[in-house]
Amino acid sequence: MRDANTLGGCLSGSLALNAAASGQPLDAESLKAEVETLRLRLTAQQATNRSLAEANNNLLANVEAMRQEDI
Repeated sequence: MRDANTLGGCLSGSLALNAAASGQPLDAESLKAEVETLRLRLTAQQATNRSLAEANNNLLANVEAMRQEDI
């Protein structure tokens, strides 16, 4: 379940997000740091997605090759 304390269903552990969820005001530096953290997490997630897509494509190609051998 997603709520104000989660990001994508995973606890973020972010002080800035926790403060925002509790209604506390955030200063510009905290927001900048949070944006940078989220940017880095997004970049890592995108790299993981690309890697998984490539592995999936390789797996499908291998399965197709095995099927052709069985014919």
